[in-house]
Amino acid sequence: MAKSKRVVKPADAPPSVDGGTGSTGEFDLQDFLPYSITVLAAQMSDRFGELYRKRFDISVAEWRILAHVAVTDELSVREIAEGVVLDKAKVSRAIARLEAAGHIRKRTGKTDGRLIRVSMTPKGRRLFERIAPLANDFQYWLLDALAPGERDRLQASIAQLRARLNQPTEM
Repeated sequence: MAKSKRVVKPADAPPSVDGGTGSTGEFDLQDFLPYSITVLAAQMSDRFGELYRKRFDISVAEWRILAHVAVTDELSVREIAEGVVLDKAKVSRAIARLEAAGHIRKRTGKTDGRLIRVSMTPKGRRLFERIAPLANDFQYWLLDALAPGERDRLQASIAQLRARLNQPTEM
């Protein structure tokens, strides 16, 4: 069996309570990466949500689902919930609203009648095509706060962190 790599604490990290191998005695929530990213993601989602809610009368959950279904053919409710990182109940409610508005259609699975499959309607595709340019403009506006090199580093760093999260957690 191969020996696992030990996570090495960055050299510039503050000293640990146990002499350098464990967590620090002083925990700063504002500097805790998962917290910072969660807050940033919520702020971005809320700000963008204000734009499309006013113009298109859809919620954040509905937009996430619409965008996710738009780039795929057909998905199950479970696949959508995993893809948009929302709980299944919230996804189900948003899907019901999108279906009532004629933006998506639901059908039962061919082999399993309990499985619900979701796909985009032409009306939903038209709505997505109206919101997508606004999404791009919002992203351009947001990224304009960074220099071009910083934008590239941000995208690379996000990819590296996502790859790290696909590895086993060893501490």
